[in-house]
Parts: sequence; structure tokens; C-alpha cells
Amino acid sequence: MKNLMLFLVFICLITCKSEAEPEILNINRTDNKFSNNSDNEKIDSDELRTTELDSAFDISFDLNEIEESESGYDYETVIKNYAGNLTNDFIYVKFRNFVVFSNLGEELTYKLIDNDIRNVYDAMYKNYLTVKPQKVTGVFLFKNFTEYMNFSTEYIDIPEDDLSPFGYYKISKNVVVVRYIDWKGSLPHEITHALIQIDFPNISSWFDEGIGTLHERASIVDGKLIGKHNERLRALKRAINDGRFTGIEEMMRTSDENFYGKNSPLYYAIARYVTGYLQHLGLLEKFYKTYKSTVFNDRSGVSQLEKLLGKNISEISDDITEYVLSINTESSR
Repeated sequence: MKNLMLFLVFICLITCKSEAEPEILNINRTDNKFSNNSDNEKIDSDELRTTELDSAFDISFDLNEIEESESGYDYETVIKNYAGNLTNDFIYVKFRNFVVFSNLGEELTYKLIDNDIRNVYDAMYKNYLTVKPQKVTGVFLFKNFTEYMNFSTEYIDIPEDDLSPFGYYKISKNVVVVRYIDWKGSLPHEITHALIQIDFPNISSWFDEGIGTLHERASIVDGKLIGKHNERLRALKRAINDGRFTGIEEMMRTSDENFYGKNSPLYYAIARYVTGYLQHLGLLEKFYKTYKSTVFNDRSGVSQLEKLLGKNISEISDDITEYVLSINTESSR
């Protein structure tokens, strides 16, 4: 009798699930184009160590523990809209105003939610933002480019020739879609866009991307995300040394369309180091609030920056150039 009772308890532990436990998307689609794993990309087996949710003993990172669903958000509609378009290796987790869909495995998905998404959310609302999201944003994390591309072109209406190789935030669809590469920092970059667009919808492209790129590689220090240097520093230094950098004013005054045009890589790098310079001076939060409150006076942000720093834009550009060239490329900050 005692052995029978122990057996029944064991069965219950394996089969019973908490109501709040994140579920595996069990979509049985044999014709789904997103199951193509013919890419030459390889996922590190240690980094993406996947486990089965239906085993009570194999879970190293319990997604049930990290889930944070909040009242007033319609998570189920987002799940219903996209679940059928994903393969059955996707898990989904409700986290604040997001539903995270991921086929990166439980451990890495847990870490990305707990570090990238949580840290960006907490730091942005502590230091910059005041307007809270009213709708749920879908976040899609893909482990290879083929699945990422097919999903983006088929369901998010992104033309293939306009598709970023790393990720994007699509305002009209309210989705963040990322092809995960561990060194790139695309997830915190795009989560920054998703949050900042709610608080500051009239933000210029250069400042939006400037903060996004600042968060690509960053550390939490006293509740703030402090940007570390990445490949954009080398790109900007090369442009300065090659004579292709003509100052920050052109980038700040360019239209949104031109910002994403042929000079986009350089503009991204300049924007990253305008915001980085302000953070270096301890003035980024002040500039954000001033710029937001006066954006209809000057959407470029040039006059606001001049007033904040007490210099004309040419002098500020020279100071930023000096700052960039003084940075040791091997340093982290």
C-alpha cells in the first residue's frame, strides 16, 4: 500500500502543471516552412541547452518562476494570433507587457528575459519613461536566420530586401523580432525601441537609435544601463580618420528616411556616441526629458543640445570627436 501511494505521488509530480506555468507551443504542422534547419549556422550546445518542460526533474531554469503576468493585459489574443505560425519547439512566457516566443531553449530564454528584458524595462522606467504600455507586445526570438526571415516576410510583412539581419521593432504590428546572436545585443536594443515609442512617440530616429545602440552592450550600475563600447566605436573612429565624418549636425537634422538610407551605418555609430557622450557627462536623462518636452520646437534636438551644454553644435561636435578618439578601443566604457 505504501509503495502504491509513493507511485501515485510520483506520477502526480510529473503530470501536474501549475496554472501559471509557461506552455510549449504544441503546433503540429508538417508543412511549416519555419522548420527549415538547413542553415549553416550552429547553436552552441552548452549555451542553448534545451530541456523538456514535462519533466519535473530536468528543468534547470524554471520559466514558471520568471513569468510575470499583470492584470489588464490581453496576453491570450497575442498568443492566439501567432502560435499557429510557429513550430512546436517554441515556448512562450508572459512577462509584464510582453509575450516572449522563443525556440532558443529554456535556459537561454530564461536568461534573456531575466537580464536583457528585465534590465532594460527597469532602467528605462527608473530613469527615462513615465508612460506605461497599454498593449501586449509580442517578442519573437529565433535561433537561425531562415526561420527569422520566413516569419518576418510571411507574417510581419517585412520585404526581404528591407530585413535587418539581426532584428527589428515593427511599430504597426507591435512586435519585436530578433535573430539571436550572442554578441550583437539586438534584444535590448529592440526592447528599448518598443518601450521608448510609447513614452516618446515623436522621438527622432537618431535619438531613438542612439539610446537603442547604447543598450546593445551595457551593464546595470545603480539602476542605470551604462553603455559599453562595441563595434560601432571602431566604425566611427575609422570614419573620423578617413574624413567621412563631417560632424553630428548633419546626422541630427537628417530626415527619418535618410537616417535609414545609404549612410545608415555611420549615422548609427554617430548617434551611439552622441548619447554615449551625454551619458559620460551624466546628462543623458536630463536631455531625454528636455528634448521630449520641447520636441515640437525643434525635432532635430540641436537647439536642446546646445542649450544643455552651453555651446554651439560645431563646438559640441568637436568635443564628441575628441571624446571618441580618446577612448581606448579595448576598454569597456
